[in-house]
Amino acid sequence: ATFSGTDIDFNSLDITIARLTYNLAMTLAASEDIIFTGDSTLSSTLTLAGSSSVTISGCTLNTSTINNSGTIYLDGTSGAATLSLDNGTTLTNSGVVQITNDANTVTIQGDAGGTATFSGTDIDYNSNSVTLLRLNYNPIATISSGEVITITGDTIFSTTLTINSGGVLRISNCTLYAAAINNSGTIYINAPSSAATLSLDNGTTLTNSGVVQIT
Repeated sequence: ATFSGTDIDFNSLDITIARLTYNLAMTLAASEDIIFTGDSTLSSTLTLAGSSSVTISGCTLNTSTINNSGTIYLDGTSGAATLSLDNGTTLTNSGVVQITNDANTVTIQGDAGGTATFSGTDIDYNSNSVTLLRLNYNPIATISSGEVITITGDTIFSTTLTINSGGVLRISNCTLYAAAINNSGTIYINAPSSAATLSLDNGTTLTNSGVVQIT
């Protein structure tokens, strides 16, 4: 179904949305929370104020630009959870983007056929795993023990990537373009069905005190 016209008056309360195309700019004020439980599309800008939240629970949320000063939760408890950004759009994160559960695959991606940009503060991996693809990822990224990033579509890390002991980076059937990498964990380069490439920016260094393994 489609919702058009004037934005919902959330009235400082919580709402669950499922299977909806929302054609308006959506703005969440403090203490307003949305849980998406069925595949939905936001066709205009989503803005989250501090102390507001969006939860993507076992579904796909297709979005345009996101300005996040609140919290975005990706919850794979009940099924795969995916945040898919329109080609050419940006998620600007001055709040929190947190992986709350990875029982099923959790993904942040640009739509097929292009790329999207993630800027601001690094993802809160929260000792979980996330799949990234078709992204220009601008934050300084740190993968801690028990955390896994899997890259399955061409992606750019434009600043330093640090992999701590016990952290894992997987590059699978795609190219990861990276700036400096400090690796004390494990980097797997995996090409079961097509080429897998780690491409370092000119003049940068991969400092490896962990493992870089061709799988």
